[in-house]
Amino acid sequence: GPNTRPGINPAGGVNHSAMASTRGTDGSRLKKRRFVHDATLVRAKPFYGYHSGERLFVKLRMYDPSTVQRAAAAMLSGGIMNRIFQPHESHVPYLLQVKVDHNLHGMGLARLSRVCFRDPV
Repeated sequence: GPNTRPGINPAGGVNHSAMASTRGTDGSRLKKRRFVHDATLVRAKPFYGYHSGERLFVKLRMYDPSTVQRAAAAMLSGGIMNRIFQPHESHVPYLLQVKVDHNLHGMGLARLSRVCFRDPV
């Protein structure tokens, strides 16, 4: 459809068949390090500028949080699919992003069903 991108299926996952595999000069497959765990389509209201309605965004989950800044730089420089993408929330520290994603608030109560205390060091 018009709101989807190559490599991302509308159901919210990565279309692995659309991703090209890299092969060496002898035809053997090169071992590549993976950075992106998955990509999902989410509907949200953009927060840069004024927008009356929601739009589709691609939410990327990385294997290693330390690669977020590198991925954001690649998106802004046009290094992905030769297009410039505007990353959102790439400046937010990992632990804060976990709290936002799971609707956790600082200084809030945490209700736990099982607790294990450790001895002091």
